[in-house]
Amino acid sequence: MDSKPTLTGSTGNMQQMIGILFSKDRGMQLDATLRSFFRHCRDTGMVDLKVLYTASSALHEQQYDDLRREYGSVEFLKEEFFRNDVLALLMSREYVLFLADDAVFVRGFRLADAVESLQGHTDAIGFSLRLGENTTGRGPQDAPRNIPALTEVSEGIIKYRWIEAEHDFGVPLELSGSVYRTQDLLALLKQLPFMGPADLEAGMDAHKSLYAQYRPFLLCHRKSIVFRNPVDKTPSGSPDGSAGDCGVEKLAVMFRDGLRIAVEVYDGFTPESCKQAVEPQFRQAGKKRPRVSVVVPCPGHAREHLPETLSSVMHQVFRDLEIILVHEDGGTDVEDASEILTAEDASLSVRTLRCETGSRASLLNRGISEAGGEYVLPLDAGDTIASDALQFCVALLDSNLAVAVAYTDSIVSTGGESWRENAGEFELQKLMNSCGIPACALYCRFLWEQAKGYKENAGDETWDFWLTCCELGFQGRRIPEPLLARRPSGSEDSSKDQSVAAETKARIVLAHPGLFDIAARNQAESLLANSLVRWDEKEGAEITRMLEAASRALSRQDLQGAATILAACAQMYPAYTGSYLALSELMIGEEQLEAAAAILEAGVGVVAEEAVLLKRLGTIRYSTGDAAGAEKAFLDARALSPRDPDILLSLANIYNGEERFAESLERLHDALKIIPRDVEAWISAALAADRLQDYDKAQFAFDRACALDPEHPLVKKLVAMSLENEGKQPEESGE
Repeated sequence: MDSKPTLTGSTGNMQQMIGILFSKDRGMQLDATLRSFFRHCRDTGMVDLKVLYTASSALHEQQYDDLRREYGSVEFLKEEFFRNDVLALLMSREYVLFLADDAVFVRGFRLADAVESLQGHTDAIGFSLRLGENTTGRGPQDAPRNIPALTEVSEGIIKYRWIEAEHDFGVPLELSGSVYRTQDLLALLKQLPFMGPADLEAGMDAHKSLYAQYRPFLLCHRKSIVFRNPVDKTPSGSPDGSAGDCGVEKLAVMFRDGLRIAVEVYDGFTPESCKQAVEPQFRQAGKKRPRVSVVVPCPGHAREHLPETLSSVMHQVFRDLEIILVHEDGGTDVEDASEILTAEDASLSVRTLRCETGSRASLLNRGISEAGGEYVLPLDAGDTIASDALQFCVALLDSNLAVAVAYTDSIVSTGGESWRENAGEFELQKLMNSCGIPACALYCRFLWEQAKGYKENAGDETWDFWLTCCELGFQGRRIPEPLLARRPSGSEDSSKDQSVAAETKARIVLAHPGLFDIAARNQAESLLANSLVRWDEKEGAEITRMLEAASRALSRQDLQGAATILAACAQMYPAYTGSYLALSELMIGEEQLEAAAAILEAGVGVVAEEAVLLKRLGTIRYSTGDAAGAEKAFLDARALSPRDPDILLSLANIYNGEERFAESLERLHDALKIIPRDVEAWISAALAADRLQDYDKAQFAFDRACALDPEHPLVKKLVAMSLENEGKQPEESGE
């Protein structure tokens, strides 16, 4: 045996091992897997542990979010395209640890032992943590099974020939508790079609003979380190002593109620098989958290009616809640309100938090980040809820596991008048046009995590938040009762309301580029560049007058006059982006591209934060053959707007033209994270990968394009070319 290097279990980029833990709808069992792993593994820093999960309902999704917060060193990745997810993870480390979400660790071990053993025994396909001399598979009524010859190769570690073994010993490739060299697996997995863990494991087992010649051995400990306990399949006594079947949904409810599997009772347990049903014991996990966190943002201008808001929460029929008040520095009146509330009802959990900025988005984010509830209800200071509002909303979410948002109709009061306002439907197409969902709605806290909170610059943080949640696939349901009373902020008859609404919609479009086509994105960008909302009335009127004068000059073909007016507008109001855009477009129409570029460069020098000017400049530079100048302009634009897919696609096009295919593919992948349904971008990615001879990525990208739109002209053309090439192969091979 070769000498073995000493491993220290380093962290960060020094980690040699990726750990992939597969999970679906098993928060309770996954907690037991993670807790027992960290309880018994003596070098946890050696593995970069990832949970690749999928959830079939809001309840299960919430529980993965709970575990994400509890196990901060573990990364939780929601499954997107299972095969692609697994291959991407495998490429990141030299070794892989596979685990299932019903695995339970029973005794101490070091991952370094597995790696060192694999380094010293190149004829071994892997290191099993689930096998041992004890895994005979024999129960009281079972017939004896043949156990292969086990050879001790170092203290406590044995080796055997799996190619001659039966039952569990004859399964060298599996996903529930084994360590492998990633390179040994990648060659096979790249050829296998698999949609989930069961497909993957079956495919590996079906092709294990490929390793028989050069990896005929398997390593393991003398006694099993881990075994699978299918708790959700095991008839079990309930915590109250009554008999019952611990199915997936029952376990999820128990987990929500604060119960956890007592993993310590398995310490030292020696299973007879790799998978063995053992009746679980449960314990209460410390202090039970509240079901609902009511988060009240309290900006300085909205505290007049705060006592009414708090009174409506205090008088809720549903009582399992906490109240979090968030204010900007100096909110002594909020602190006073909190003390009064606590004095009136000592059973209420009331906290006040301070936030550096007073925007509604930042106040909400600060409060929800500290919220402990399973559900969150944002309630603006000044708004009130009916006494049974929480009761109805919680009941809806509890009884409909697929629903993550519950909201009601409203009574709106302003200017001495009141009216009922019915909420809209929680549907993507409707939310793309307008926001009909009230800001005050009860939702699962994990939505806030996955939406990455409320956005500061999205135009309307509530509209943006609901659209993001809908875009992520979450469902909401309306309760057709007016259980919310709200007071709209600001004046509803302002002369600027129409312009403000248009600008808000434009910001929503640009914040969600994957939902809107390039025409809508360009229109939104132009609208914002020409917007006068932020200018005072006098300046806005003067800019409007000059733009109208330039338009009249153009209508009578007086190009020079229009150019003079626009140049004067740019000189008088240098911070107004629209004049540079209009003047450059005028020069482009006259085919004076260098003049147009000079105008845009002048605008960039004054309004440096406007990506739209740089994008137009990059387009002009590329059209004149100045690829280097175009690249610089688009890179500068990307620094200002990193999630603009059109900038990324433009850079990819430049790199493709210069045969910098690796950089082109990288930018295309960046863009596709934002616009995953763009067929032409997938086709471009397929072609770039093909030029790099990375045929796996090329095939994956082409398959995505076909799945999105098989009738797309480019897709049909590539399919026809592929069939034509296949038709030529026999003739060519015959020659």
